[in-house]
Amino acid sequence: MKKNVIIIGLMALLTGGHLHAQHLYFQKDKLNEIDIKLKEYVLITNKIYDEHPSYLVSTYTFRSLIQKDFSKITIGENSFSKVGRFAAASVNADESKFYFTPFTFVQTKDPLKGPFRKIHAIDLSGDVSSEGVFNFKEWKSLKAGYSLTFILGGYTPKRDERDTGFHRKIVQETYDVTYAKYKKAQTSLSSYLSIADKVQSNDIDKLKKAAKEDFFKTLEEYELNYYDDKWKSKRISWVKFNITPISWDNFSFIDPTDAATFSKLEQKKAYTGSAKASFNQLHTFPNKKNMQIYFAGYIGLSRKHSLSEISTPIQYYNLKRLTDSTVTVVEDKQVYSLKQQDFKFGIRPDLGAQFIFIFNAFDDFNLGFDLASSFNGLVSSDGGAYVNKSTLGILFPFTDKDGESTVNLEIFYQRKTFSKIELENNGLWGVKFGLPFSKL
Repeated sequence: MKKNVIIIGLMALLTGGHLHAQHLYFQKDKLNEIDIKLKEYVLITNKIYDEHPSYLVSTYTFRSLIQKDFSKITIGENSFSKVGRFAAASVNADESKFYFTPFTFVQTKDPLKGPFRKIHAIDLSGDVSSEGVFNFKEWKSLKAGYSLTFILGGYTPKRDERDTGFHRKIVQETYDVTYAKYKKAQTSLSSYLSIADKVQSNDIDKLKKAAKEDFFKTLEEYELNYYDDKWKSKRISWVKFNITPISWDNFSFIDPTDAATFSKLEQKKAYTGSAKASFNQLHTFPNKKNMQIYFAGYIGLSRKHSLSEISTPIQYYNLKRLTDSTVTVVEDKQVYSLKQQDFKFGIRPDLGAQFIFIFNAFDDFNLGFDLASSFNGLVSSDGGAYVNKSTLGILFPFTDKDGESTVNLEIFYQRKTFSKIELENNGLWGVKFGLPFSKL
């Protein structure tokens, strides 16, 4: 009998110890505090939703949705309005340009801290030899600048798709799932380990923060899953400011009045800093096979020189005499012809606009049309000279298996028309490539 009492006592002690150990992860009073905060989030979310009849999803989900949709934008003029991190190239008979945005910084990236509004970026670009985009031995220009983007968004839900009662059920389900997760983590080691990456101690503030993140991310998952096809249209607008303080043009030329330049080309480097501002807007219609309409307008000022925007070089041959009657070509390249005294600088305005229409041609194949026109000021003896560039392109936006944009390919025709300057109008064909290599 005494032996049985001892065994029962030991079992009770072990059981009690086990039950006590179950509560070592965090105490009940901390779970109660988490519960109070979760119920506050339920009340706040429902209150904001009720006070804004135009809301289809919660504020947190909408902020996150704007950021996700914005980071997927891959269309737009590379030089002044494109967003995110990307690499692009444009090649035609006159010029081969590349664009590269390796660094971006998003202010208020966390939807819990506020709306998604500003993006800072470092932009690199250049104009190299028409013989090849990456032939840097004959580079014509190199630019490094900074851009600041302000984002606006306005999404329109389908009529009668908003169900306040059902939305409350979604919020309640979010609360139930989140609370159950932390209640189980209080006594279950495996459940606690599932949130250990967020909570490394019994610090109640860290526990509350982790619970808040879980609540709103769960809510976002439920809302986007249910409301994904219930948007009538999505409109994202942004204003972008580009400043390019590091900008140099480099070119070779001969001076018709200086015979020495015919045997040894003159080299000139010219500073060409610039600043631009653009307004851009993208409309997406999910209920119409993701049809997209994009348009933009921009205005800018640039420090230019007599050869800016003018691609009319001549073929240069540097000859070396072998005998009295024979010569050989030592050097063969495209150069410019101008008199040293005629080379001038000036601040000139640029303005332009672009319109792109993309639609689902058939099955999963998308097709687009790109129409753009710009008026760029020129430095000339006659003030007010400019070149009008009008471009019409066919855009092929390729996507991956998830429907995300991968590579944009565009074949285009560009017509240049000069005004108040003695240059011939011309037309040319070209191709553009665009590759987004990282989300914001």
